[in-house]
Amino acid sequence: FAVEPATGVLTASGTAPVGGVPADLVVNPAGRFLFVGSFTLNQISVFAIDSVTGALTEAAGSPFPTGVSDISAAPIQLSMDPAGRFLYAAVNFNIVGFSVDPGTGALTPVPGSPFLFATVPSSLAVGGSGSFLFVTDLNALTLTTLRIDAATGGLSATAATAPTGAVPSDVTTDPGGNFVLVANSAGNSVSVFRVDANGALS
Repeated sequence: FAVEPATGVLTASGTAPVGGVPADLVVNPAGRFLFVGSFTLNQISVFAIDSVTGALTEAAGSPFPTGVSDISAAPIQLSMDPAGRFLYAAVNFNIVGFSVDPGTGALTPVPGSPFLFATVPSSLAVGGSGSFLFVTDLNALTLTTLRIDAATGGLSATAATAPTGAVPSDVTTDPGGNFVLVANSAGNSVSVFRVDANGALS
């Protein structure tokens, strides 16, 4: 859709086919590329966004497989770091990570991807600083901090884990990266956590 700046009125500007069932999408910070996770085909499609019309053109090599071989694997949620260098997706019992080509939007798995998660990652969000990835666990009802390698985009565990409410279904961070907020869909509540410089939650 095109957005009228004065009124916010939306005008349809076209559609683009996506294989399978689109589960989540994210636009890179520069507004040049759209990334779409397919729930049924276990892949991520990449589209270049026309800066004038908003039209979508699928990038060369798209769609990109997640690298998780489980037959039921599905990228249910995506998140990108603030610089647009790395893209992450929750896929069944794994977190997958990709480096993003700034010119084409093409995806390349980061070293170590896919990363096995404890149980079922239900949502994820990169913190405002880009140093941490916050992941909710649907089974354990927890929020966990993973450290992002600034050079490679690889993920490593930290000791930071905190309980959430019932069925944590979505997570986001404030722009400064000081707070993480979790929507608890079965608890009718939002959990708020402060993040320190080491990724610890309180």
